[in-house]
Amino acid sequence: MKSDGKKYYDKKVLPFLKKLKRKTEKYIAKGKYERALDDISVAANVLYETNQYLYDEQLERYTAQISDKFSFSTPHSAKKKVLFFDGFGMESRGLAKIYLSCLADNYDTVYCTLKRFKDRIPALLNILGKRSKIYYIDDVSYVRKVKDISDIIIKENPSDMFIYITPFDVSAITAFTAYRGKGKRYLINLTDHAFWLGRNAYDRLIEFRDYGAYLSLTERKETAKKIVKIPMYPDVKSDVEFLGFPFSFDSKTQKLFFSGGSVYKTIGKDGKFYKIVERILTERENTVFWYAGSGDCEEMIKLKNAFPHRVYHTAERTDLYAVLKRCTFYLSTYPICGNLMIQYAAAAGVAPLTLKNGNDADGSLKEQDKLGILFDDEKALVSEAEKLIDDDNYRENRKIELIDSVMSKSDFDTAIINLIDNGGKTFAVMGKYIEDKGFKNLYLARVGFSLVADCVAKKGRKNIFDFPIYYFCGCTKKAFGKILKKNKG
Repeated sequence: MKSDGKKYYDKKVLPFLKKLKRKTEKYIAKGKYERALDDISVAANVLYETNQYLYDEQLERYTAQISDKFSFSTPHSAKKKVLFFDGFGMESRGLAKIYLSCLADNYDTVYCTLKRFKDRIPALLNILGKRSKIYYIDDVSYVRKVKDISDIIIKENPSDMFIYITPFDVSAITAFTAYRGKGKRYLINLTDHAFWLGRNAYDRLIEFRDYGAYLSLTERKETAKKIVKIPMYPDVKSDVEFLGFPFSFDSKTQKLFFSGGSVYKTIGKDGKFYKIVERILTERENTVFWYAGSGDCEEMIKLKNAFPHRVYHTAERTDLYAVLKRCTFYLSTYPICGNLMIQYAAAAGVAPLTLKNGNDADGSLKEQDKLGILFDDEKALVSEAEKLIDDDNYRENRKIELIDSVMSKSDFDTAIINLIDNGGKTFAVMGKYIEDKGFKNLYLARVGFSLVADCVAKKGRKNIFDFPIYYFCGCTKKAFGKILKKNKG
């Protein structure tokens, strides 16, 4: 942890948040809800990026107060009709695809997302087909978006509503909070490890793993009665052909190990992730390491320079499953692991070797503790990696148990249907929660003026003169970033 990050958080971020809250209260008192929602959005964005606590009672109270001004009555529908609000608009990542695949097959489904996402979700639209109703809304105004969502709910009168949003989507949170007591609302907790806003927007909180459930119970102070665990399954694109190696690789003489995801997940904890990679490359000269994901860091650059023609960093791949099928093992990112990547690797029959960091990797696979993929120390992980590299028979024999450990579509669909039709819980929350203060320290190491400025300088801000220095510096930084990216291209 960098001491300047902690210092900046205490001396600058916390006073900044207090200032935002004071302004929010004044705006609400004056009926200026557009401006109030803008300041709430900034505060939630900063809390998400700094991630020092997961729940803010004041911000939740503000959204509830504003939602009371937009209370919309609607008759309760006896007919099963499900609304899915998608605040992400992504088809290749996240959970929208697997949820819609179940809902569209089993219920009258209404899908709502933003107009600007329309052209990037063809696969979701294909799943919805002609039987489902689809709505696109603008997000040029917070209040307009609240009303648009409410108009759709009133028109369609759904019996059940699934809410799938970013941690700071104040308009959606306000709209669904206004419907408390008027239908079943389920919030899908995709961002389970970090702060998010929306405590009053749901009746049931859907967690996809034990770790998120325990964080909601302990740090968000949610009741066990409201929490339901439904593990996700990987949307494996097994029919996508391998697009080839972006580097020279001899599969007869070399062994490939792979990792992927945003590079920030590998930064911190004394560079352990890179030390593990370095050790494997040093002790097994027939190995090649490939990392696919956005971002870069000094340690990655050092690794590429130390092992030329044996370490490669590329963008994410659309043929991920085909890539993994060609790997000896998958190395999970550390200190923040990617649970979906663990599932992808297992689905491909490839061992996802994972160095434990608190509860972060818990619940990715069925009976995960018995699979021999989680390790308490680097030495044990490297030893297993070497065994997989050296012994082809051992590696092949592990494939079946890994493939069988992955959550199936049938398991997932059964759990969703049981929740909607019976209000039941199919999967129990298991394991033991372990507090990890080091995880929060990783976020503190990133805290500084630039991070806050990025949160403030969002397109469409209404209150730019509430925090002009942060806003204009953030916009300037983004403009220069676009210029540099264009010049590189």
